Formats: sequence, C-alpha cells, structure tokens
Amino acid sequence: MQIKRITIENFQSHVKTVIEPAPVGQLTALTGQSDTGKTAVIRALRWVFYNTWDASYMRHGAKFARVTVEYEDGTKVIRERSRSGSANFYEIIWPDGNKTHLARFGGTVPLEVREITGVSPMTVADMDININLAEQGEPWFLGRPVSAPARAKVLGKLAGTEEVDMAARGVATDILRGRQEEKKLVTELAGLDEQIRKFDYLPEMAEHIEEIEKVLVRARETQGRRDKLVQLRRMLLALDTSIEAARTVIQRWQYIELAEHVVSDMEKVKERNSTLQKLAQRLRDAEDGIGQSSAVIKKYVGLQGAEEEIKKASAQADRRERLLKLKIALCSADQGIRAATATMNRWTGVELAGEYADRGQKIGERRAVVARLGSLLKQIDAAIQKNEIARCRWAQAGESEELLFKAVVVREKRTVISGLALKLRNLDNDARKARDAAFYWEQRVGDLEGAYRDELTALGRCPVCGGDIDIQRLKEVV
Repeated sequence: MQIKRITIENFQSHVKTVIEPAPVGQLTALTGQSDTGKTAVIRALRWVFYNTWDASYMRHGAKFARVTVEYEDGTKVIRERSRSGSANFYEIIWPDGNKTHLARFGGTVPLEVREITGVSPMTVADMDININLAEQGEPWFLGRPVSAPARAKVLGKLAGTEEVDMAARGVATDILRGRQEEKKLVTELAGLDEQIRKFDYLPEMAEHIEEIEKVLVRARETQGRRDKLVQLRRMLLALDTSIEAARTVIQRWQYIELAEHVVSDMEKVKERNSTLQKLAQRLRDAEDGIGQSSAVIKKYVGLQGAEEEIKKASAQADRRERLLKLKIALCSADQGIRAATATMNRWTGVELAGEYADRGQKIGERRAVVARLGSLLKQIDAAIQKNEIARCRWAQAGESEELLFKAVVVREKRTVISGLALKLRNLDNDARKARDAAFYWEQRVGDLEGAYRDELTALGRCPVCGGDIDIQRLKEVV
C-alpha cells in the first residue's frame, strides 16, 4: 500500500514536518545542508516500522514526539511517546473514522500495524534482517558484513530452498524425536508387561470377587435380618419385664377372691347388725311402756273406773305378749350377733375389706390386662422359638461381616487395577501412533530428498557455493 503523507512532530530538529512522497514509479529525494534533519526522517520511519527508540529522538523542550503515516486508502498509523514515557502507544485511524489504540507491546511492533505497513524483519536461519530501510552510508543487505553461510541462506530463502532445508531438518528432528519416543515407549511397554505379569492372578481374583459380592449381598440380607432380630429381642426383653411385673402384681393379689367373699359376708353381717340394733331399740321402748303401765295400774288400784283400767290392763297384757315375742326375737338376734362376732373374730383385720373392695375393682381391671398380656406372652414365646431357629440358621453372621470387609478391600484393589489397565491401553495407543508417525516421516524424508535433488538438478548451480551441479556427487550427498 502506497504512503500518501508523512507527518513528523517534535522529532529531533523537526517541529512539524509534512512530507508527501512521489507517486509509484518516481523517486523522492531529500536535499539540504548537514544537520537539517534528513537522517531524522529515516529514523522517524524506523521508529514507526521497527519500534526503535532513543531518548535523543525527543526534541528539546517538547512534551511528546509523534510520527503519522497516512496511506492512500485513508488509513493512518500514529506512533506517539511522551517525554516521561507514561504515554507510549500506536494508534490506527481507519477510513471509516474508527480508532484502535495499541499499548503495552514491549519492544516489538503490534501485528495490526505490521499488517497495514507490510514492513517486518525477514527471518533467515534465526537471523532477523531489516531490508526495507537502510541508514545513511549503509550498503544493501547482501553487502553488509555478514558471513558467507548467512548470505547463502538468504539466497536460499529467495530461491525457495530454505523451506526445503527447514522441512528436512524438521523431519530429521521429528524422526529422531519419534525414534527416541519409540525407544522410550518400548522400554515403558516392557516395564508395563512386567507389571502386567504381576497381575496374572486378576482373572481368578475377579471370579473370587464375584463370589464375594454374592456373599456380600447375602451378608447384607443377613445383617438386615439380624437388625430385625435385635429389635425383636429388645421388644422381648421389655415384654419379659412387663410380664414379671404383672406376675408380681398377680402374686400380690392372689387372695382377691377370698377377700371378695369376706367383703360379701361383712356386708351381710352389717345388715343383720343394723336389724338387731333396730329390734333392741324397739324392745327397750316396749319395756319402758310396760313399766309405765305397771305404775299406772298400781296408782289406780281400788279407784273408781277400775273397769276402764282393766280394759287398759288387758290392752297392756296384749302389748306385753307382743313384747315377749319381741324379746324372743331379740334373743335370737343376740345369738346371731354372737355368731357374727365369732365370725368377725375369726376374720380379724376384715375391717380393711372396704379398702380391699375398692382395690378389688382395680385388680379386676388389671386381671383383664394380665389376661391380654398372657395371650401376648404366648405369641411372643412362639416368635422367640421361631427367631431362635433363624438365629441358629444365621450363626455364621460374624464370618459374613469379615467377608464383607475383605470384599471392600478387594473392590478398592480392583479400582486401582482398572486404572492401571486404562493407563496401559493409553500407552499402547500412544506407541501405535508413534510407530505410524515414524513410518510416515521415513517415507516423507525420501520424497523430500528426491524433490530436493530434482530441484537442484533443474537449477544446474548450487545456491550455496555457486558451482555447477555434479549428478554423481549430488547422489552421494542427497
């Protein structure tokens, strides 16, 4: 792309200089006396194209230095730096007015700038040669004080043989690296084969692991049954405790039926005693009436109205007969009281029968609970017998736990072995790829050597020494 305008500001002796180069096919010449800034123009361009900076480039008294290169399509490349170095950047202004700010690029030129200018060092045999700009008095690049091999490499670069040499060297390096890698992989494969032979027992162990996994499943089932048995055993112990407490209560109240009979007899005795007390009171009332009647009779003896008194006496006589009958009944009651007293003497302590009666009702309720517990106890006894049979059947649960632990260990080993097997398969794949690559590059080297020989034969001259090509010597060398 052709440069349309160059603007240099505060660069050495230039305050602001604008240069418009001649069109394509014409020559632009800078003339003038010494120390007028002709060389500074080349230095300014080298600063833009190669990013070569020196503190003397800043004009004395200026705060910044700037070089702007404008191309024919309107693109501008600006290189600016402040005296303190705080501002040091490239800026690209595109034809549409957009801007791209580039900073922190070190000692190189950003790729975006090189793509616009088309200027970059040419790399030949690890050497960077700037062929676009030359200092004052500097010869063209092949005339510079460089070694003959370097010049030959430059010519080879121009003739296109440099790429073939680089490809051949790269192929040789790749072949050597591939062979070294192959040897390394062969050694590793031998070591891995030796390690694999150490694990010849794995198939047998895999079968053993499968058997152990089956045992593990059965052991887990056994563990679940064992947990259920332990839970049932705890329930059984709790029921045994409850049954023992119930038995104690039953033994404590085993005479409750006798107490009920005593309570019943005492109620009857109380009723008879109450009846006798009522009869005794009536007897005492009758005796008092007889005494009063006797006193009245004595008082009215010989008096007029004896007939009436006789009638009264007759009535009193009838009453006396009734009282005699009551007395006989009282005697019978006394005999009954004495019999009841004897019965009470035989049942000393029966005065607590009322309390016993209250407790008897509660005991009746408890007897119902005990009856239910007895039925439950029978069911539990049957369950215990059944669980005892199961416990005998699973007596080897301890061995199952040991097998379970061994199975876990074996499973961990199996995981490690699986990882080693995967790594071995990866190494086999890498070795196979390395062999394929080595075989490919061995064939490729032959093809490249033939192409190189044909190219030299077609040229007729050696690009290094400039001599004629000898077919016989060329076959010996290539």
